[in-house]
Amino acid sequence: MLKDEKLQPDHRLVIKDAVAGLAEKERVRAIRDILAAHQDVSVQEIPRDPALYPKNKYNDAFFQRVMNRFEVDDSAFLTYEKALYVRQFSHHPHPRPEWRRAVAHVVNAAKLPKRDQGSLSTLDSLGAGFKWTNGPHNYKGRFYDWRRMIELLLEYGPKKLHLHDLEDVEIIYRKVKPKVKSQPKQQVEQQAEDPTEQNEQQNEQQDETDGTGDGGSAETNRNGTGSPSDATTPAASASSLGKLRRSGRSTRSASTKNA
Repeated sequence: MLKDEKLQPDHRLVIKDAVAGLAEKERVRAIRDILAAHQDVSVQEIPRDPALYPKNKYNDAFFQRVMNRFEVDDSAFLTYEKALYVRQFSHHPHPRPEWRRAVAHVVNAAKLPKRDQGSLSTLDSLGAGFKWTNGPHNYKGRFYDWRRMIELLLEYGPKKLHLHDLEDVEIIYRKVKPKVKSQPKQQVEQQAEDPTEQNEQQNEQQDETDGTGDGGSAETNRNGTGSPSDATTPAASASSLGKLRRSGRSTRSASTKNA
């Protein structure tokens, strides 16, 4: 009938109210499921009155936290709205309560503020820093990322992961140090040769200072700082030879006169 006739304003209002009522019913059901899992009680023990779940408290930030998300089929950590889009809750069971408790137990080990518990990228950036210190023998000495740690806890942890059992499950988080970027091999070899080259340069500088290097003696003597015995230059040799010749002539002349 609705296909053949135009919807009257009152019909639109009825449909809008029906959709809004269904959405609110699903929202309250999701909240009750979350609270029941974290309190480790039956969902029947959580009140149904929508007035107890105001939207300013149970808002998007509440549903964004990973322990308050949903898994539908093979998709995990879906927000409330995305989970509704994948499949209506009324046609699909909510996540296992132990799944929520496992997520909360692991994430709380990192001691993140609530605003960071809603970011999957922030949790992924923590790296493999989670360790189950008193877990199974094959796993307790190793570190894992938060996703893998949740899987191990669900697989090897106490059955149903009740809160009183989780008190004895010790999971710690250690901040992962960033990896140091390795230097290229050529640069490492060059750094290994540098000390030798520096020593050679220092030795050459020392030789020049002491006057023992090539050309150091002549340079020092020209500056007048060398010893007299080392100051033998061609000019000095010629001057000495001239003096000896003049002295010889004077001696012969004197001998002639005396004779």
